[in-house]
Amino acid sequence: MTSVHRINARKDIQIAVRLWQLIIVYELKPYDLDKHIQAAYKYFVRNGHYFDAEKQILKGFRDLYKARIRDEKESVWQGIIDFVDEKSKEGKILQRGLNYLQIWCKSKISRKSIFEVAKEYKVAPIN
Repeated sequence: MTSVHRINARKDIQIAVRLWQLIIVYELKPYDLDKHIQAAYKYFVRNGHYFDAEKQILKGFRDLYKARIRDEKESVWQGIIDFVDEKSKEGKILQRGLNYLQIWCKSKISRKSIFEVAKEYKVAPIN
């Protein structure tokens, strides 16, 4: 049973890494985001991880890639926040990192650092 738990944890971590990679690319080189979205999509499909949460998050990043003005981006960030909230309430979100994705979105909307937002929501920041 322990080995199955480790495999599931490893899969969750790999999914979270793909999502964080999109955040990093968005922050550093947004013009390359489309290429990284496609790579994440291929990874999820190839490894059987392309579920509702991954579909919605990738859609959100596609929308961010297309968004030109801040209002459009805020709408996308709020959509991601709402999606994660909804799935969390249903108890259907198990992947690691989605709460941090949500914190990132909240920091973008509020124009605060991730650490400030994490402190407000009492979530341990990533070191």
